[in-house]
Amino acid sequence: MKNNLLRFLSVALIITGLLVFADGLAKKMWEQYTFQSGLPLILLFLFLYTLFHWYLLKMGSKEPKKFVNSFMAFSGIKLLILLGILSAFVYTHKEEKIPFLVLFMSAYFLHTANELFWANRYVKEQNPS
Repeated sequence: MKNNLLRFLSVALIITGLLVFADGLAKKMWEQYTFQSGLPLILLFLFLYTLFHWYLLKMGSKEPKKFVNSFMAFSGIKLLILLGILSAFVYTHKEEKIPFLVLFMSAYFLHTANELFWANRYVKEQNPS
């Protein structure tokens, strides 16, 4: 479990660094990029995905047969949380919605791909058949 979590976290930190770099680069090069600070959003994604992945691995180590059901449930909960954040921000900050959406979707796709990769690897390690 610890090995999987550490590998997940190392890739998640690389993704976070890339997103922070892209956010800073967009501010310098894209005139219409009015989003002031993407760092809180990027850190929220890192925290949320790491927390859910850690808890999922913890539950999977206790009852491996419930891993897939737990993964689906956590994915749904995470999606609802992120949808709430997305809706609230877009509704309250109409002038910054395009840059926010670009950063949000980039973070969502990269972190979801990372989560799926490591969850799949965890399942294969648990059932090597």
